[in-house]
Amino acid sequence: VYPTANRSNHDKPAYRGALSELGAGIRGSDNRLAVRPGSVALADAVTRGHWNHKIADALKALGHYQRAADFLFESARLLDRAPPRSTRGALVRAIGGYAGYRLRPHRKPRPVAERDPMIAAAEINMTLSEIHYELNKVPFSLAEVLRGVNLARNGGGDSTSLAKIYMGMALISRAL
Repeated sequence: VYPTANRSNHDKPAYRGALSELGAGIRGSDNRLAVRPGSVALADAVTRGHWNHKIADALKALGHYQRAADFLFESARLLDRAPPRSTRGALVRAIGGYAGYRLRPHRKPRPVAERDPMIAAAEINMTLSEIHYELNKVPFSLAEVLRGVNLARNGGGDSTSLAKIYMGMALISRAL
């Protein structure tokens, strides 16, 4: 784990997630953890997040959207940060996500150990965005799709996930 005390404000690790099992003693001032890409805890969180995502996909296919959303909230919390719970929070995140989308460039591909958790978190956000779109919760859907595209772009390179998220962005923008 990268210690937060030995970093400057602009020197961030390659991946930052909220992995609760590492304990509260290593959290930074923003209540998020800095995790090495090769750590066992990160690999476990990615595996748990992946399984939660698969369960949510099955529940979504059966029409159990709220139960699927609960699994996706947990997956997003494990791999990135918890999605917003209020409409106001969703609107703030959507505006911040749009600014990030417009102002941050697309990156070159990162090493697989750094990229995989970001792409997994992006896919989780995209699936949660699809569920909220189906439930007609447009601000939440927009916030999550923008978070997903920013994570996928931050992972670098092109991927099928990034292409799917771009299609989701186009679909949601029509709802506005």
